[in-house]
Amino acid sequence: MRFIEEKFVPLAARIGSQKHLVAIRDSFAMVMPLTMAGGIAVLLNNFQKLFREDGLDIPSIYNSYTEFLNTSGLGKLFDAVNNGSNNILAILVVACIAYYLAKSNKGNGMASAIIAMGAYLGLAPIITAVAEDGTSTNGIASSVFGATGLFVGMLVGIAVGEIFPRLAKQKALIITMPDGVPPAVAAAFTNMLPAIITVFLICGVGIYIEKFTQMNIWELINMIVAMPLTSVSQSVWTVVIAMFLTGLLWTFGLHGGNIVSSVINPVLTPLGLENVAQYAAGQEPQYTVVSGLWSGFAYLGGS
Repeated sequence: MRFIEEKFVPLAARIGSQKHLVAIRDSFAMVMPLTMAGGIAVLLNNFQKLFREDGLDIPSIYNSYTEFLNTSGLGKLFDAVNNGSNNILAILVVACIAYYLAKSNKGNGMASAIIAMGAYLGLAPIITAVAEDGTSTNGIASSVFGATGLFVGMLVGIAVGEIFPRLAKQKALIITMPDGVPPAVAAAFTNMLPAIITVFLICGVGIYIEKFTQMNIWELINMIVAMPLTSVSQSVWTVVIAMFLTGLLWTFGLHGGNIVSSVINPVLTPLGLENVAQYAAGQEPQYTVVSGLWSGFAYLGGS
């Protein structure tokens, strides 16, 4: 008991207040209303699948609801809501993390959010689509906007939130405008050199990683980070340990839910959103242990 009080509890408290984990936790909390809207839209747009042959097998309900979605235009509405929420989640999260982390570093949160989005999109792989008439169009792969881009988004957000505020405090990089210049214009020049250096640095790292590894940063992060964490997380023992630590921390007066979720949600939230995307595409969701799982089971009656 003395070991827990003297060693474990202080360590858990430091983890719960660790600025990077706090920024990630607060970012997911900030975008949660949009993810809820997207989840509801996906549910309403696929409700009829309950009545397919491999479900309740009521063809009349399945066919009539499908026809209703098409004729009323609600199907397109639900698609639009999902496209504007879950399908661009990585962009939202990278901006939020950079914002919160920059604020904790006493920097310009809004400028950091904008720079993070620019750096993230700059790293995005370009794909070429060829039309039937032979014309080709270049664009960014849509997968980097959604849940599959969250791990890279978190890293980019953290990098910008740490680098840009520090550069912005270097007097040698600050361009001072004369009196009389509008504040917004003066602020833009103040942040100009730190922003340029930050974007060049992050995009340069990503480009040279791809040059030397022959894998873009999404593929590399997925292989090194995402796949091992996903494999470990999909175990009943993950839930058991998380719930045990939550209750143990509460026993010693620490907010067990906040501390545990700040560590585990960055891994499990993307998996839950992947499930939503797979369900929206008519596929079988593949992840069982996802963020929010315990809300309907282990937290009944309190943690």
